[in-house]
Order: sequence, then C-alpha cells, then structure tokens
Amino acid sequence: MEKFSVAIEAKSLKNLRDLDQFDLDIQRRTASKIDEQKLVVPGVLTKEQIQQLEAKGYRVKIIADLSRIGKERALDISRVDRFVSVEGFREFKEMKAPAKYLNAQEVETALLTLVEEYPKNATLIELPDKTHMNHTSHAVRIRAGRKQNRPGVLFTGSMHAREWGGSDACISFLFNLLGTYKTNWTWCTAVRPIQEAM
Repeated sequence: MEKFSVAIEAKSLKNLRDLDQFDLDIQRRTASKIDEQKLVVPGVLTKEQIQQLEAKGYRVKIIADLSRIGKERALDISRVDRFVSVEGFREFKEMKAPAKYLNAQEVETALLTLVEEYPKNATLIELPDKTHMNHTSHAVRIRAGRKQNRPGVLFTGSMHAREWGGSDACISFLFNLLGTYKTNWTWCTAVRPIQEAM
C-alpha cells in the first residue's frame, strides 16, 4: 500500500479538529498556525485518504512518497545474519562501522552470542510484550562484581520503527563494554577540549 508523508492545510481550528472523523495518522501536537485562515498538520496518508480529504475541501501537500523511500532504505539493511557464526561475531567486534544496518534477526543473534561469550557478565532477558508482528524481543543485563543492589543504567535502541541505527549503537556499545571488561583494558572515546573545538 502506498503511503505518503503529507502536510494537511485546514482553514480554521474547527476545520482542523474535524480531521478526527477520518481516523488518520496525523501528528496533532505538531500542528502549526500559519495565519488566521491556514493551519497545517503533518501526517502519513494513503492515496485514498488524500483524495477523501481533498474532496472535503482540505488542501494536502505531498512531501515524500514513503513507499519509494522505504524500498530505498531497505537496501541499507543487511540481508544475512552476520552473527550466525563465531567468525561473524569476531569480525563485528573488529569492524569500525558495519556497512549495513543490523536486521532484526542479527540483533537477536548478537544478543545470544554476547551472552554465550560473556556468561559471567551478561544475562539474556525475554521481554514480556510481543512486537507488532508477534515476535519475541530480548534485552541484555550487564553486571560486574558481587554487589547486587547497585544503581543501574538503561540503554535502549530501536524503540521506534522510523528511527534506524539505535540497536546497532547498543550492540556496538555492548561489544566494546564487555570486551574491554574481559581483557581489563580501558575503553574510552576521544574528546577534544572545548577551546580546541571552537
């Protein structure tokens, strides 16, 4: 089904509120008032929904064809599970940045591999809710030392479908964190002083 990123123009606040009757994927909180007779709200609509609104007197400006963009972006996702073998796991640890985004199966395999590689420090946790497509997701709990009741830090990735790369950053962080802990190396990133950056 074709979907489009759009800007819907309404002539009044009442006209804008009347959009509720159409059951649309619009971002009400980001609506803006251009002038007294023009309010704009962004949304994601099908061709049929656009035609329906235009028939009711709304002006709909197409910003992007999301179906085309989706196909283009799909080329940025890995087609294979690079973690299915131990070699893939080791290669990923040595990569500066993977050439393609991790796919969902790779994220799951990477988490399982991390837990197998670092059993004393990493525990796999099955998350209670299924995904939209009824898949089970996992998290990893990292722990070092004997203290049980220490404060923790929560890192999340891939929480929203339109935000790519979050899980890649988390997986990379886990590889670096656990790898340096196991080898007793210090891991840090280079930071320039503020004066040099200016």
